[in-house]
Amino acid sequence: MIHYTPLTYEEIFEEEENEQIQWVSMKHAMVKVRKKADLSGYEIDQMISTDPNDYLNQQLMPGSNFYL
Repeated sequence: MIHYTPLTYEEIFEEEENEQIQWVSMKHAMVKVRKKADLSGYEIDQMISTDPNDYLNQQLMPGSNFYL
């Protein structure tokens, strides 16, 4: 099912209480990461940037792993 709305994902679906979510600044982009319980790293949920090349960067793709 496709749901078109101006609301963000977080406004529609509540986050789980045990999840740790934070925004991290990387190069020219802001990346929203979620702490993974099974690993010592984070998973990228969302990336916001004004540089179009950041959207082609595979390291910043949503779903990829990120380690601080």
